[in-house]
Amino acid sequence: MKLIEKNILPTIFLESINQNLSELATIRGVSEYPEITLSDNYINAINSAYGSDIIIAGMRGSEVITTINNELINVSGGVIDPMLNSVTWLDDGVTLDILDGNSGVVEYEVWENRNEEDFELHELVSDKNQHCKIWQNCIAGVKVRSKKNGNYSGFSEAVYIETPLVIYTDQTTLNEVFIKEIRIRGLVEPRTLDWGDGNLLTLNASDVILDLTKNYTESGVYYIKIYARFITQIQIFDTTWGEGTDVTKWNFNKGFEYAHFYNNGYTGDITKLKYPSTCKGLHLGGNGLSGNITNHVLPPVYWDVHYNGNLTGVITDWVLPNTVAHFEVRGYIEGDLTDVIPFVASEYGSILVRLESTHPNGFTGNLNGWIIPDYMSLPTSISCSSGCNFTGLPRGNFNTVELFDFSNNNCNTTEVDDFLVYVDNYFTEEVVPLYSSVYRLTGVNMGIPTVTGLSAKSSIESKYIAEGLTCVIYVNE
Repeated sequence: MKLIEKNILPTIFLESINQNLSELATIRGVSEYPEITLSDNYINAINSAYGSDIIIAGMRGSEVITTINNELINVSGGVIDPMLNSVTWLDDGVTLDILDGNSGVVEYEVWENRNEEDFELHELVSDKNQHCKIWQNCIAGVKVRSKKNGNYSGFSEAVYIETPLVIYTDQTTLNEVFIKEIRIRGLVEPRTLDWGDGNLLTLNASDVILDLTKNYTESGVYYIKIYARFITQIQIFDTTWGEGTDVTKWNFNKGFEYAHFYNNGYTGDITKLKYPSTCKGLHLGGNGLSGNITNHVLPPVYWDVHYNGNLTGVITDWVLPNTVAHFEVRGYIEGDLTDVIPFVASEYGSILVRLESTHPNGFTGNLNGWIIPDYMSLPTSISCSSGCNFTGLPRGNFNTVELFDFSNNNCNTTEVDDFLVYVDNYFTEEVVPLYSSVYRLTGVNMGIPTVTGLSAKSSIESKYIAEGLTCVIYVNE
């Protein structure tokens, strides 16, 4: 229900009255009342519509507005639309200033959006000056509606605000803040990094900032606010100064390419994490994250997949970009990965796979379609043991393999034999191993190799020795 504001111009006053009467007509189920103009006797028109002399000559404008608003509320039994007077950024969220004419116990639904997407319900609050954690690092919209006795008002007008990317730091015990890298793409105007202690760092167009440090002089808790909508890369990893940072509302925009946030003690629910089409990697591994990753969509240029923590989901229907080189998924996650194929056309210099599942179904499928690339120069590590139940092993190129761990999977004797013969035939006079290696093919449900498989195993190990390397192949006996 939209009520009339005070201290407005006469023309707006009449527009508001006409809207008020339109709502009244809707409530009563009658045709619209005639529109009032400046030349009309609005007192008679309003009284006629309401059917009683609610407005009398001599009333001040504010009294007229209050009377009309109250009468509409009485007639409708509804809830007054609130006004969102302001939205102000504070620490890691916004403080709302809600104006509301409803009496009694009223709650407020806060709705939000990011970068012109559809509005979604954020939370239900009871404070007119509520602090809310909305989407960061974007143009965020906020609107509210009142809830009273199970009834809802209409929405306030949306208020939009540019929000920063926030990293929390507890400096109760002073320790150095270290940011490895920030890269900025072309800006129309400079942006800022707010350290939270009154000091600002200007970020200019095409800046490349390396090894940035900050030492606070007073103990306390600070919120580092990076107005980073135009950042292309940021790297902060293996640190403790940001422990407790909540990434639930982090957002990254088109043009963003890569971030490395490994092992910083961050928390948050990443269910609604979205990757821009330009993103090649967003490494949040090694943190205490939660959420369901079933509906995550990786962009076409993505290569650095790292998911671990208290995560859930089903990834059977994931479509991995051809460029994926690192594929780490660990958590209460399941899926048939037969058609979830990494490193089809990766251009990154190493292959890394680490799959672990605590879900009863675990990871299943036949991985014969996984082909290890032949142009890699750095070591390859593939570990799929805990909670993995694969029936077929990857093929491809094994000269860079350092670790190949498929212990405790479900490969029968034929598959184990075929794999060992395949690797043995792969190595020739022209193709030799480059790194010492360990292969693990043991476990209750793994087949026992025959004489054919054992002969290939010995041959493989001898080819490593010929290159001055070591190779240990563990199989069931």
